[in-house]
Amino acid sequence: MKSLRNIVGGDSTPAKLGKKLADYNALCKLVRGNLPPPLDQQLKATVLQAGVLSLFVSSPVWASRLRYAAPQLLEQLQQHGLGVERIRTRILLDTTTKPASLKHKTLSLSKHNGEILRQTAASIGDPKLSEALLKLSRHGDGE
Repeated sequence: MKSLRNIVGGDSTPAKLGKKLADYNALCKLVRGNLPPPLDQQLKATVLQAGVLSLFVSSPVWASRLRYAAPQLLEQLQQHGLGVERIRTRILLDTTTKPASLKHKTLSLSKHNGEILRQTAASIGDPKLSEALLKLSRHGDGE
């Protein structure tokens, strides 16, 4: 039976995965070190593939802020000799929290606005439009 050290330290798949994970962590640490606070704390993950560095953050707001910092970051990373040609931002959603339930609001009109719609419907010659306005006006009187 092989020891864990032999499995992780050899040429096995777990060893390759361990090396890859260490590389990803080192890249993420390097990128964080070149980002200004608080942006550095918002970076969740990095992936470098074919010269494109993908930076993952938790929200569209942080992705937008990261895009503004990207040109300077690209310059700094190129000075480190990483071979980064382009930076793109991605949003990494937190799947551990459930999204807030979306509640549909029942829309209603004031009685006054409902009456205006009824009057307008009565004065319009187009029967389809008149019918649509009457249907809409019913939201104003609680029907």
